[in-house]
Amino acid sequence: MMLSHPGEFCPSTDTESKKLNIVLLGCRGAGKTSSGNTLLGEALFSPGRTARCAWRRADMAGRTLTVVDTPGWWKSATVDDTAELIKQELVCSPSRGPALGPPHHAFLLVIPSDVPFQEDFRISVREHMGLLGPSVWSHTVVVFTCGDRRSVALEKYIQQGGEALQWVLGKCGHRYGILDNKKMAVGGTQATELLGTIEEMLAGEEESGLHYEVDRELVEEVEGLRREQQRGARLRLRKVQSERERQSTMMKLTILMLGHRRSGKSSSGNTILGAEGRGQCFQLGTLHANMQQQGEMEGWRVAVVDTPGWRMCKPPEEAGADHRPNEAVVRRGVTEGVSLCPHAILVCVRADVTYGEDTWRAAGGHLLPLLDSCWSRTLVLLTHGDCLAGRATEQHIQRAGRGLWALLEKCSNRYHVMDNKTMGGTQVRELLLKIEEMLVGNW
Repeated sequence: MMLSHPGEFCPSTDTESKKLNIVLLGCRGAGKTSSGNTLLGEALFSPGRTARCAWRRADMAGRTLTVVDTPGWWKSATVDDTAELIKQELVCSPSRGPALGPPHHAFLLVIPSDVPFQEDFRISVREHMGLLGPSVWSHTVVVFTCGDRRSVALEKYIQQGGEALQWVLGKCGHRYGILDNKKMAVGGTQATELLGTIEEMLAGEEESGLHYEVDRELVEEVEGLRREQQRGARLRLRKVQSERERQSTMMKLTILMLGHRRSGKSSSGNTILGAEGRGQCFQLGTLHANMQQQGEMEGWRVAVVDTPGWRMCKPPEEAGADHRPNEAVVRRGVTEGVSLCPHAILVCVRADVTYGEDTWRAAGGHLLPLLDSCWSRTLVLLTHGDCLAGRATEQHIQRAGRGLWALLEKCSNRYHVMDNKTMGGTQVRELLLKIEEMLVGNW
């Protein structure tokens, strides 16, 4: 998607003075959602990860206040590392909310003050704020959160923040405030003080006759791209449904887990085996050898084989000298796992990161031990399914990148979503049914 600079200055009018959009921006875990509730004086935003822009409205001090919560990016991630959906949501965030006419826009850059603000954080903030255009900085106030966990006073934290934090504050005209979101119910003063800082910024806009302008053309471009992706997702869903057949059962099943490090292999193995009630079968972390655990699930005798994970974006031939021993362990683990002749092979892929061609190239190098016959019993397991937040899986796949498309083509478009934070339910039953149908189709 081509991202231009949406924010431009344009004259303000008196009819706009009573309407204000506050857009919350920041990394994951910064406290954006809690800050929105603190500003509104009520828990109107639901807790948990924000996957799509959400807005809530309240009348505050004579203003119609609309607060827009946005998905967060990884704290040190570049724009290229951020999922396409998050970038699209950021671009469209100023246009979210009720149809109230053109309001003033104020952006709150939420920064947790309980950890040092490092240079890679600054680069991440600069790139993600850049999606909203160069003028966004003139309409931004920095909000420091986690005041209850900070070990030093805010002024000292800012002084010790170094050039990275000073650069961000300078870009925002040294406008900042602080919120302790644990004191929402009794701490109305802190929200009032922050709104006062925003009012001072808006007063400067009134004097200059300038305010932030949403780039409607860019928003329309993004919305059109989404509609196109949704159409592609529907076509993909129909194709997958046409390839699935429901037939007989197998009572014994061996499943081989493959994937990159932190792809969720071990957690998925625990979920498949229903390990919550009897302790974890697989310990989370780097494996140095294959591990096999067994259990009874949905009438099946299931054996799950977990393998060491490879480096996500590094093919084995590109591994440096320090990493070659580990790469040899990975290759041996995959080879030994395939030699067990498993009934099903699950290639684990995180659903909350971009899966580009370089990632597929790295995966392909480690999947060489899979013969052509193995791919006919291989299924892509999309882990971290909670990050989809109810969004259709096909929409995620459509946005995820050519690397994931290539992997799915090798697997004849077989995939399943797993939320390893939720044990039980139907997700394991549905996975076993898909495996059964895959095997019946091969036989």
